[in-house]
Amino acid sequence: MFHVKTDKQIVGQIGEDAVTMFLMKQGFRIVERNYREKWGELDIVAEKSKILHFVEVKTVSCESMPGDRKVECVTQETPVLGPADQMNHGKRQRMRRIIETYLLAEKVSDETQYQADLAMVWLEKGTMSPKIEMLWDILL
Repeated sequence: MFHVKTDKQIVGQIGEDAVTMFLMKQGFRIVERNYREKWGELDIVAEKSKILHFVEVKTVSCESMPGDRKVECVTQETPVLGPADQMNHGKRQRMRRIIETYLLAEKVSDETQYQADLAMVWLEKGTMSPKIEMLWDILL
């Protein structure tokens, strides 16, 4: 059966692709994308300097963005949750669980260092050009 993506799924895919390219330009090796289990998904698993990074990507689409500041998003629908606001307690718990599952399933050594990161992406609706801000080593 043919599956048509929703606008939200398209925005999310553009954000994940942009973050993947951003990380690669920063010297990261992409290990896996969209690792899925019944209870969650890891958007991007990347590695740099022998540290495994589990990157959650949160993307919002905006009508316009004021100046260079990426913290506000002006849209016709208000209010709009920013990418960081979408990373609530439940999402953090699911992310912790899926990371633990990944480490076990992929037989990652107990010696391997890892961390959870949040990639916040703002897409301007007209150009769909992404603005990316990273929060490294977030607490789960």
